[in-house]
Amino acid sequence: SGDVPEVGYRISGVHLQCQLMASSGSIIVNFGFHNSSIYLRLSVAPMATADPNLKLPLGKVTLVKCSVDAQLSYLDFGGTSPLAYPLKNFREEIIETVHKDAGPMACRRMEPMVAEHATKVLAALAVDMEPYFLHDDDQEPMLPTPTRK
Repeated sequence: SGDVPEVGYRISGVHLQCQLMASSGSIIVNFGFHNSSIYLRLSVAPMATADPNLKLPLGKVTLVKCSVDAQLSYLDFGGTSPLAYPLKNFREEIIETVHKDAGPMACRRMEPMVAEHATKVLAALAVDMEPYFLHDDDQEPMLPTPTRK
């Protein structure tokens, strides 16, 4: 969008297995996601360098698009809690709800976290790159020195 570079990441074939246990009338929830996918498109604000013609994508990161396809492949309830049996009866409805609502909910939760962490990573990288690109015109760049063993 405009002068702001964007990059997309697609992660597919995600598998996750979990077992949740609760005390006091224990309930055990076994579930797993199979062949799920995550797509993130990020925009990265350019950072000015000493050369006005060179801008590096090391600025603030914004999550432009997020899509999560959460395929809950199994769900089972057990334990001594009185909720275990009724939850088993609603298993198909719960799976349907997860398929419908988990993706948008995951994206809402991920947006600030992804943007914050990615911005921090790029800020650290900008500090490392400062001697090479972000120096004043009056200074010589600190280029790596080749070594031999």
